[in-house]
Amino acid sequence: MATLPRPTSSPETRSSRGRTLVQATCVQCGTPFQRLPSVLARAQREGKPGPFCSRGCSNAARTKPQESCKHCGGLLPKANGRTYCSVECRRTAFLLTLTCGQCGEQFQMAQADHAKKVRKGQTAFFCSYACSGQARAQTRPCVGCGTPMSNQQWRHTRYCSPACKTANPPKKGTRKLAEKPCKQCTKPFRPRSSRTEYCCRDCSNLAHAWRQTGSGNSRFKHGNSYAAWFRAMRPLILDRDGRRCVACKSPETFMTVIRKGKAQQRTTFHVHHINANSRDNRPENLVSLCKTCHAVHHKSSTTPWPWFAQYAKDASAFMTSRWKARATSLQARYSFTTA
Repeated sequence: MATLPRPTSSPETRSSRGRTLVQATCVQCGTPFQRLPSVLARAQREGKPGPFCSRGCSNAARTKPQESCKHCGGLLPKANGRTYCSVECRRTAFLLTLTCGQCGEQFQMAQADHAKKVRKGQTAFFCSYACSGQARAQTRPCVGCGTPMSNQQWRHTRYCSPACKTANPPKKGTRKLAEKPCKQCTKPFRPRSSRTEYCCRDCSNLAHAWRQTGSGNSRFKHGNSYAAWFRAMRPLILDRDGRRCVACKSPETFMTVIRKGKAQQRTTFHVHHINANSRDNRPENLVSLCKTCHAVHHKSSTTPWPWFAQYAKDASAFMTSRWKARATSLQARYSFTTA
């Protein structure tokens, strides 16, 4: 707030305590009053507005002028904190007045809706769905006789009249696809749909049987299978790691399971593949983890324990010769080769 000019003081007087007082005029209400010259001098040095005869005049001078509504210009209530006097003024301020591209009448549209339509490339705006439909109306031929029909009518029926639909019924099964060779017997055939690949059920069954032969079968097992090598390596890795989680150092826990009618104790620990290759069961690629740490590793974008590979390599190198011989024989038995 700008500093108001200070008036010239009147001759000095003395108070009841014998102190010298200087007479001044209030810049707010114009009332003459008396103050100590030191008080007036300090206020002038600090750049404070005034002088004022009372606290009320000082507060009135510092009060901000009442603001007006941005839309209608009416005065806003004090300490309102808003720029519009009512919800109606706020809503009206964000409306645009446009001209209908069909009937020419004036209508209002929200600025946000107008900007969205402009971004989509719309150039003409309409006051109602009826005007929009009339502007977009076009003629399409009747499916039966070819008579021009309005777009609104053609949306509900493809025929110009019920009699035309009775005289020209829709033809079924006229859609034909080009011939293509059968994937099993290579004979050309006309498919019933674009997804048909075999000429008959026999060719489809024969192709399915070939797909389920050998490694294509979900139950296929062989000497190099992941399950056989992994089951043999799993107890060796648990013994190497002291049957503790290498991440949190928690001891191994067990749970009771029923297998073939008998209760068995099964470990809850997991053996984790460091390079995420389930066929690579070398001891340098396996570590023991508890269920929680294993889940944290796989659900993290970056593993919290990047030292797993170095740990597995060092731990395997310091194992006994008997343990190393067992691990080496398993690797030679299953003939694992990294791709």
